[in-house]
Amino acid sequence: MDPLLEKFSDEELIELLADVSMARAAVSGWPGSLADSVKTDHYRVICELHGIEEEQLFLILESLSDQPEYFQKLLNAAADSLRKRNDKIKLLD
Repeated sequence: MDPLLEKFSDEELIELLADVSMARAAVSGWPGSLADSVKTDHYRVICELHGIEEEQLFLILESLSDQPEYFQKLLNAAADSLRKRNDKIKLLD
């Protein structure tokens, strides 16, 4: 496993991927430059929340893409995490 990824638990990576997925989904379908600008802001906040630098975020994503089976496992768990978040939001309505 990549030494960078070893610094994080699976749960930390799952929550990070859930946040990145949410940020990407928030701007899907937006014009390119606007989407890029908002996504950059989202990534900055995500990095602050997870205590990492932006460069680290992109290195993590790159490292995960080199391990497709592990990446897919984490993405599936991130999707489950997002569903749970959505269920909590529905409870607050």
